Amino acid sequence: MTAAIYGDRFGRRRLDQEQDWVRREIRIALQKPGCRVIPVLIDGAELPDEREALPEDISALVTRQRFYLRQACRHVDIEALSKEIEKAGFPRLATLTTSPVRVLPHLAYGTWTLRNAIDEQEIDWSNSTLKFTDQEETPDGLLFRGTFTWRRRNVLVGAEEFTGHYVAATRQLIFDGTAVSDRTLAVGSYSAVLSPDGRTIVEGRWGSSQLKDDPASPGLWEAFR
Repeated sequence: MTAAIYGDRFGRRRLDQEQDWVRREIRIALQKPGCRVIPVLIDGAELPDEREALPEDISALVTRQRFYLRQACRHVDIEALSKEIEKAGFPRLATLTTSPVRVLPHLAYGTWTLRNAIDEQEIDWSNSTLKFTDQEETPDGLLFRGTFTWRRRNVLVGAEEFTGHYVAATRQLIFDGTAVSDRTLAVGSYSAVLSPDGRTIVEGRWGSSQLKDDPASPGLWEAFR
């Protein structure tokens, strides 16, 4: 099957040149047994009605069923042309799709400041800070590590190192403390959710960690940068 594209701007008289490649392709298609040739006329272009108006070797083109393609309605017309080609026995190729680009947050940008960070004993840990020092992409999100710098009632207490996991599907952050710099601090486990705009950590929780027998104090927190 051959679709012969024809428009007023294409230079019709080129068809008078015997070695013109478009003319050669049309001639070969017309001479091939069982090959359907569809003249596709762009934006109101017309083929002559008389065979004598075209060179003899492609004059049969004027007898073929014509198809009109309007650029202003190209999506509709191309779909109609595709269906016509399918009727001729040529199956439509599967539509190519691309996987969506996964955009992961850059957690290590800036320093996060905790607010509304109140534990079960009503001790205020607000103005403590959270710093992600490293992150590594995984199939389901990120692995990360970093440091909490804890302030109890706005007084600096010490630091806690952590490792963790970000789950992209749920935007959940899961932390596990690994070491503390002050014996009054307990190694904790933490969870939270990253906001859609990536600027706030919300629904923060903390509690005890299996890494240490002494439980930390459960509480709530959020953070912003």
